[in-house]
Amino acid sequence: MPTDRGAAGFPVARPGLLPVFKGVVALFTTLVLVQAVLAGRGSFVDVSLIELHGNVGNAVFLVAVVQVALAFGVGARGLILPLSVAILLLVIAQTGLGYAGRDSAAAAAWHIPNGVLIFGLLTAYSTMVFRLGR
Repeated sequence: MPTDRGAAGFPVARPGLLPVFKGVVALFTTLVLVQAVLAGRGSFVDVSLIELHGNVGNAVFLVAVVQVALAFGVGARGLILPLSVAILLLVIAQTGLGYAGRDSAAAAAWHIPNGVLIFGLLTAYSTMVFRLGR
């Protein structure tokens, strides 16, 4: 099967899926940023935004699953697939911490740095993904 090498040197088996993959990763990154905004505004300005934060969190989980499937689907090599899976696992933990944080201050306290970790990894991941196919 022919491969297309991106600038990052990661071969891609199915370059036709790259636009969809990149779009999903852009959506994922945007939703995580929206999560941070909603959490901050919900904590300090309008507490009703916390419910919306949770709803967007459920969407983040679904998009995280789709991005793993697309990382596999494009046939990405190198760090992209393992990092994709690692981010999904952190999102799963984040979802659990969010629900547990309703009744547990400890869970809520871990929810914040885990979200920062997710966004940091997602930023590096996005950079790698958007270099594919160039």
